[in-house]
Amino acid sequence: MINAVIVGLGTWGQVLVNSIQGKSDKIKIVAGNTRSSSDEAKAFAKGHGFPLVDSIEELLQFEGADAVILATPHSQHAAQVQQAAKAGKHIFCEKPFTLNKASAEDSVQACKDADVILGVAHNRRFFPAYQELQNMVRSGKLGEILHLEGNFSGPSGYRRKEGNWRVEPGESSLGSMAGKGLHCIDAMVGLAGPIQRVSATSTRKVLPLSEDTTAMMLQFAEGTSGYLGSLDATAFMFRLCAFGSKGWAEMRGQHCLVIRMNEDGELGEEIKDYDVADTARLELDAFADAVNGGAPYPMTMEEIIATPSLWEAAIKSVETGDPVVI
Repeated sequence: MINAVIVGLGTWGQVLVNSIQGKSDKIKIVAGNTRSSSDEAKAFAKGHGFPLVDSIEELLQFEGADAVILATPHSQHAAQVQQAAKAGKHIFCEKPFTLNKASAEDSVQACKDADVILGVAHNRRFFPAYQELQNMVRSGKLGEILHLEGNFSGPSGYRRKEGNWRVEPGESSLGSMAGKGLHCIDAMVGLAGPIQRVSATSTRKVLPLSEDTTAMMLQFAEGTSGYLGSLDATAFMFRLCAFGSKGWAEMRGQHCLVIRMNEDGELGEEIKDYDVADTARLELDAFADAVNGGAPYPMTMEEIIATPSLWEAAIKSVETGDPVVI
C-alpha cells in the first residue's frame, strides 16, 4: 500500500481522494494540505480519515509518506514537482503538467535525478475505448496513420466567475485548452507521438472572461497531420478519430468506439460500447503499481513533456498568427 499525501483539495482534488480512499488496495491518502484551509476542506479531510497540515514542507516530511499528489493551480506544478522530487517523493501531478517546455524538461530531469516515479493525470488514457483505439493504432490494424482529429468541448465556461484562478491568463491560456483540449492533445500524442508543428487560433465570441473557441492544425512525425477543436461554451462533446490507410476508428464520447475498415464500404461499421470506468481510480492505481515496481506508468517522459511544449507553441501561434515549430 502506497501512502500518499495530497496538495490541493478543491473540486478535482476531492475527486481524486474519493476515487481511492477506502476503495483502493494499492494507494491511500495519509495527509493533505490546501491553501484555503476552509471549514469545508477540514471537514472533507476529517471525513476521509487524514489530517491537514499547514505547509507543503510539512507535508513532504509527513511520517511514512511515499508519494505526493498535486492537485494545485497549473502555474505551481513545476516548482512543486521539483520540490517533491528533492524530498525523495514519488509524484502524481494533475494536468497540465507545466506551462511550457523548459519547465517540463526541468521537472522531468528533477524526477530522474531523484530516481522517483512521475505520473501525470491524463485520465482519458485509461478509458477502455481509448486503450482499444491505441492498440489498433500500435498494432497496425488501421494501417499507416494519416490523420488524427479530436474535439473536447463543454459549457463550463459559463460557470467561471471573475476571481477564479481557472480564468487567469497565466493559468488557463487559450480558453478551455487547460481543462479539456490538452486531454485530447495527450491522447493524440499517445497515438502518434509528440507534435512537431502547430498553427492555432483562439477567439472569444460569447464568454465575458476568457476565449471560448480554440482550434489547431497539427503536424506529427512521419507526416501525420491532425486537427483539434476545444470550445468552452457549447454542449459536451468528446471525439477522437484516427484515420489510417486501412480504415478509421473513432471514440464517440468516452465509452464508445466506432470502427470502419476500407472493405466495409459506405454503410458498414462496427460499434463497441464499454462500461463507464472510474479513470481517476485507474490512473492512481497505475501510479501505485509503478511505484511498487510493477508495470511502468503508461506515459513516457517524452510524452509528458510533449503536451506543455505544444501548449506553449500554440499560445505563440495565436499571438503571432504564424505556425510554430516545436
